Amino acid sequence: MDMVNRAVKMLDVLARLTRIEHALVLMVAVLAGETIALGRIPAPTEAIVISLLVPAFIEIGSFALNDILDVKSDRANAKKDRPLVNNELSIGAAWAITIVAYAAGLGLAYLMGVLPFSIALIFAALSVAYNYWLKDLPLAGNAAIGASMAIPFVFGNLVINGEASQPVLIIAAIALMAGTAREIIKSVEDISGDVEMRGSSTLPVVIGINGSLLVGKILVLAAIALSFLPFPYLNMNPLALALVAAADLMLVYVIVEMKEDALEMPMKLALIAFAVATIGYLLAVIL
Repeated sequence: MDMVNRAVKMLDVLARLTRIEHALVLMVAVLAGETIALGRIPAPTEAIVISLLVPAFIEIGSFALNDILDVKSDRANAKKDRPLVNNELSIGAAWAITIVAYAAGLGLAYLMGVLPFSIALIFAALSVAYNYWLKDLPLAGNAAIGASMAIPFVFGNLVINGEASQPVLIIAAIALMAGTAREIIKSVEDISGDVEMRGSSTLPVVIGINGSLLVGKILVLAAIALSFLPFPYLNMNPLALALVAAADLMLVYVIVEMKEDALEMPMKLALIAFAVATIGYLLAVIL
């Protein structure tokens, strides 16, 4: 029983280090891109399974690297749920996870051919650049995270037919804006530790917290405005429309609740809205 408890605890530690929920959402985004390209859910061939794992592994590596480089600022920001902050996991173990995850993601992408590997390499390089440098710059780091949420849709589309279709490009633009807004919220939440421990010049440092939250709200509104534009290219299925509408309502609530002293809930809700909308676009193809 003790062995089972230790295993469960370690899985929990790894899930919190790598923010595994993000990897799962990106896998669904890739599947949505592939489904839109095919007009149906693809058969679970080896190539399709590999395509789903590529962004998941890179995302896992990126979050592990983020926690390694941000351990001091995370302590300053009192992020006690982070395994490296509360010493549930060693820095050495986190480095091992980072290296293995990046290697697995890029290695699997290499098996898929030049184009998928090139996209995965850009995705990985962007995440490394973000963790080391871009996250300390105003808006650039926020946009890099937004791009990381948009790329999987395009990646899935390109895996199938070698080009990005119109609805996927629109969905990717929505993901870019919503993801950038979510990261701006995170920059506001982390401003104290980022400035103290990293010397960051993030957006809230440059234009202030209120100005940054205003930019975030504008980007969320833009994402909402575009949310139904993919449907003329898909199926106007009532359930799919309802899911995207529900995601929009969540984002409206995010805008209302986007306040300096209560940012954790809007961040979580924005990710849930992203997942719900992605499932909605997926269902708009298959139903």
